[in-house]
Amino acid sequence: MTPRIRPALMFAAAMAGLLTAHSAHAISWFDSSSTPSVAITSNDFHAATQLRRVTVVCPKAGNIVANATSQFGFWPAVGGWTYVGIGFSIAINDASPTAMHSNSAHYVAAWTDGMSESGATQRIAPCTAGQTMDVYFMGYLQNTETGATAFNPTLVVQFFDTRI
Repeated sequence: MTPRIRPALMFAAAMAGLLTAHSAHAISWFDSSSTPSVAITSNDFHAATQLRRVTVVCPKAGNIVANATSQFGFWPAVGGWTYVGIGFSIAINDASPTAMHSNSAHYVAAWTDGMSESGATQRIAPCTAGQTMDVYFMGYLQNTETGATAFNPTLVVQFFDTRI
């Protein structure tokens, strides 16, 4: 072994040890359900329609990262061009009726006679060892003259023992 290769190998071995010693522990939960679409029927921000739900138990202290996606179709119930809109968010540990999470709410709206738009949201929350958390993907109608459906809504929740 040449004098130049030995220090490089020692450095590589040390770095490999450091990287494996600090790797994140991750667990995933997923709900895409067998229901391909969910009608969004609520127009109440504080009692939104549940699109998906995942219950997680944190194996140790860390963080959960929740990701929700859907293709939203919405149209005026009265026909013709009018304002149509929906809101969606990820709520955690809310009692029924489940409210939208005001700090992570997103909105899709337009003046149209009907349209489809994709939407996605993410939420990160800390958890303690053994803590049970109910994570909800929620949606609501922004006005009563809108009909809306969440097509193929998915909710993926991952646990990490270190913040990434």
